[in-house]
Amino acid sequence: MSISIGQLIGICQTSYNAASGDTFFTDGWYISMIWRAETELAIQGWVIEDTFVTTSVSGTRELAYPTNTLAIREVRYAYKKLSKETLAEDPKTDVTDPSGTPYIYAIWDNTIILMPTPNVTGDTIQVRAYVSPSQLLSSTDTLNVPSEYCVQMADYILAQMCFKDQNLALGQVYLQKWEQTVERCRQQRKRRLRGDKQMVVKDTYFGGDNSNRFGGVFNG
Repeated sequence: MSISIGQLIGICQTSYNAASGDTFFTDGWYISMIWRAETELAIQGWVIEDTFVTTSVSGTRELAYPTNTLAIREVRYAYKKLSKETLAEDPKTDVTDPSGTPYIYAIWDNTIILMPTPNVTGDTIQVRAYVSPSQLLSSTDTLNVPSEYCVQMADYILAQMCFKDQNLALGQVYLQKWEQTVERCRQQRKRRLRGDKQMVVKDTYFGGDNSNRFGGVFNG
């Protein structure tokens, strides 16, 4: 069920019997907690998707890593999916820089490297990625996470309300419910990793599976 930030705040206020306009739980505080919940879901489960679109420049093969990207699902050049490789497959040498239509790409130092180097200006480049949430500033902003997780975020917010109110026992109850949602996100992320071997979080020259870059956070 898709809900607004204002509706989510209302759900929490009703559940906790908190009045609207309460100076102890301000709208700014609620919005901050909602953003923290979205961030945890995004990092743990890659639940927020985005597509970044740009165009090629002849002779330029490097693209900056899209803002807030946690993992790249795929890169397309002129609407054709590129194969993910390591820099070991780079056709460029000290004396030659092959140009043409890119058919592979690699990641290095937060940079997407197209190979061979594009020889056309204006071709469409699409980067489909899982991203962290954009900052929420007001109750009229749109929630970043998919609708299936919107209501569940109330458990996180209610837990923080309890902790702020020194109601630690009830806070732990809500926190346990929230952890169940987070674990569902973790399992979803694992399914995505199994289903798409082209996916990359960050990469190195030596290749290999870098999907556990945030392993300490995901498995903690």
